[in-house]
Amino acid sequence: MGRRSGMGDATDALELFLDTICNAFGGIIFISLLVCVMLQLSGDVIGAKPGDPIYEARLKAQLEDIQGEIEKLTAVRQTQIKQLPLVKSDTDPELIEKYTKLSEQQVKLDEIKNRLIKAIGVIRIEVETSGKHLAKLVEKKDKLEKEHAILATTIKKQKDAVSQVKLRVPQSKTSRKRQVAVLLSEGRMSFVSKFNNRGASIAYNNADVKITEAPGVNGKVKTISPRAGRGAAIDNTEVFAGLLTNILAKFNAKPGPGRDEAACHYFMVAVWPDSHKHFEILRDMLAERGFGYGLILMKEGESVSVGSSNGAEQ
Repeated sequence: MGRRSGMGDATDALELFLDTICNAFGGIIFISLLVCVMLQLSGDVIGAKPGDPIYEARLKAQLEDIQGEIEKLTAVRQTQIKQLPLVKSDTDPELIEKYTKLSEQQVKLDEIKNRLIKAIGVIRIEVETSGKHLAKLVEKKDKLEKEHAILATTIKKQKDAVSQVKLRVPQSKTSRKRQVAVLLSEGRMSFVSKFNNRGASIAYNNADVKITEAPGVNGKVKTISPRAGRGAAIDNTEVFAGLLTNILAKFNAKPGPGRDEAACHYFMVAVWPDSHKHFEILRDMLAERGFGYGLILMKEGESVSVGSSNGAEQ
């Protein structure tokens, strides 16, 4: 028989080859079943009596059935033997090689598919986890935006408040104004002198301050220090503001008609370390009322030396 090389003939030959294999496999299964039946028949023979006509008739029928099946299997086997050379001669070797390679590729593709399925499962889990994390980040972002808006509003309010505050820059100059000496210790304000209604000094304020004289290089040196617990307590309240207004009523802050600079007053304040914050309150109230001021920073336990009251720096 001549070799056919067409694609259709090669496909038919391959299908014939597969049919042959299937028939052979079916024959093997049938023979196995036949062996099982024969074993059952051999079991029936045990215990049967020789010469029993019913038993012999049944045995003869079974033998005839077995003989028929054997003849069928023999015919199938002969057919397979005849088809085997046809398969070998008609099947294209190149097609068989391609089929083998495709089978191997199919196995590899199955492995890749299984790996991809596992990878997809892992990616799905990661996506779910990332989604939860993203939701938390979005929630945190919203919270931060709200906090930012609140802070922006607060900063704006503070800027508006600062813009409304009058900025006062201290300026230094030598003045001919009369000096009003004030001692600031323990948060309390003590005037060194007593003043009349026109703001003229008439005597030392011995009730609130202590005057001390000690020998010095050029004679006796007079020093002054506040008495503990004396003077007016300073605080940022309307009560103290009213008290200070009454005290300042006898003093002149600025020159005016018929009043030159020498008839005006400024405050020279000696401040001890425990009263720096109290001085800020007094300073602001004096500045709001137009009075100038001078500052002497004292050390703990130090006393103020008494000097001239004119030509000082404010």
